[in-house]
Amino acid sequence: MESFRYVIRYSRMLACSLSILILSITIVHANSLGASGKGGTLGLGLEIDYQINKAFNLRLQANRFNYTRDFDENGIEYTGELDLSSAGILIDWRPFIGNFRLTAGIYSNSTELTGIAIDSANEKYDIGYGQYWSANSNDPLIVNARIELGKSTAGYLGIGWGNSSASGFMYSFELGALFAGKPNVSLNASGTAAVSVLGLEYQFNVQDSNNLLVQTLNENLRVEEANLANDISEFEIYPVIAFGIGYRF
Repeated sequence: MESFRYVIRYSRMLACSLSILILSITIVHANSLGASGKGGTLGLGLEIDYQINKAFNLRLQANRFNYTRDFDENGIEYTGELDLSSAGILIDWRPFIGNFRLTAGIYSNSTELTGIAIDSANEKYDIGYGQYWSANSNDPLIVNARIELGKSTAGYLGIGWGNSSASGFMYSFELGALFAGKPNVSLNASGTAAVSVLGLEYQFNVQDSNNLLVQTLNENLRVEEANLANDISEFEIYPVIAFGIGYRF
């Protein structure tokens, strides 16, 4: 099921990229065509801008960027990688036939955060309602996190300035909100863990699905998923700030 979702997601992004290519070929000789490089909270991107008339523009956009940073959740220190990936179709309306514009559109959203926490120092991890630590330094407790920041399809509303109708260089600035939806959080563990029950320490292999301690750990991971999803719920509406520079032919 997970692989099917990936196929659907990247098929949408491929379709959007093909749309950009087809539109570029179709209108390459028109004076209304512009191309820009973008940078902002959606990452680095490329954009094709087609002026329908003096009041409306059609924009096709693709963004991508990833970077690594550490983050802490309930005392668990993760080494994380944020992968920003999106493609969108946007319509601009210029109510005053000038540089100011109102924008609405839809994005294919594949932004996700992955992280790994390795308990090599025998620190105690608070996971759900339990506390766990590594029982074997050669096979430490590892917690993996994967967070999809929103749904695969997201609506967008924004305001902006720039991308003039005249030929030549153009500059743009945009503020908006991507209605990404509730994040999807997945946590899993591996290695050899230890837990204290009634003052006694018990060690167990996390992959032993028949062990009651493993079943309890998995239940606590589900609780931790809900806690983490709640902590990042503000990203259901993702803020968009973007700058662009381009050229209209």
